[in-house]
Amino acid sequence: ELRTLGKEYKSATALAKRLPKIEGGPGNAADAAQSVIDVVDNGNPQRLCVVTEDEALQRRLSNLTGVPLLRFARQQLVLQPPSERSKAGAMQVAHELEA
Repeated sequence: ELRTLGKEYKSATALAKRLPKIEGGPGNAADAAQSVIDVVDNGNPQRLCVVTEDEALQRRLSNLTGVPLLRFARQQLVLQPPSERSKAGAMQVAHELEA
C-alpha cells in the first residue's frame, strides 16, 4: 500500500520491506485495513499491537477483543484505553481462571 502513495513514501517503503512479514492475512491483494483485521481477529492469537491513524480502522478494531491500539498524538505514541468489549473479554478470562 505504501507504494501507491507515491515517491514521498519511498523511504518508508524501503524500511517496511525490512520488517518481518506476518502471516495470516488474506493471500490476495486485499486492502491493508482488512488484512490487519484478519490477522488480529479471533482473539489476536499472535498478541499484536496495532498502530494506526485510520479512524475507520480504529473503530473496527475497537469491536475486537484483545487488540491493543496505539496512535500518534503530538508526535508521541499513545496507547488507547481498552474498548468495553476488550474489558468484558478480560473479565471473562479472569473469571474462568478463578474457577
